[in-house]
Amino acid sequence: MLSGSGEITGGQSSGRPCALSSAEKRKLDRIIKSKPTATATSLANETLEKTGKRVSSRTIQRHRRELGYRPYHQKITKSLTSTQEETKTSFAQAHVNDDIKRWLFSDEKIFTMSDVGTIAWCKPGEPRPVHAVDNIKAHAQLWVVIGWNFKAFSRYDGFMNSNIYHDLLSTYVQPHTSKLRR
Repeated sequence: MLSGSGEITGGQSSGRPCALSSAEKRKLDRIIKSKPTATATSLANETLEKTGKRVSSRTIQRHRRELGYRPYHQKITKSLTSTQEETKTSFAQAHVNDDIKRWLFSDEKIFTMSDVGTIAWCKPGEPRPVHAVDNIKAHAQLWVVIGWNFKAFSRYDGFMNSNIYHDLLSTYVQPHTSKLRR
């Protein structure tokens, strides 16, 4: 309403009322934090369960953006078993005081060439969720050996076994043994 002095007072605002109250938006924020890969449709269903209010997936998309969430591709890591973690920790503890100038570091690495397409929603500056997988099909495999004054690398096919490892050592390390101590 317009008062005698020309100011707007009281009255109803124009337009459609907000679908979610402030308290319901806070609940939605907590749901998104707990399930960052959830689709807008599944978030709308969970909002209905938690608040009793039916909202469209489009409304969820809009509120998710208003809450500061942005889509990011999840980081993919290979999951380790507890035995593998214990083995790595034991090795590090046993060799913490060794002279690394006498070591050769050799490792093989699988680099993935595909994206799983999983989108996770999080706010800028927050850590991105990690998606652990047990098996990756599309990949390139590299073998690397590094010493104090030596390095070599190669791509290989198939699974690493003693024959492939011996061939790699013979091809890439043996010609440089004069550079290596002991």
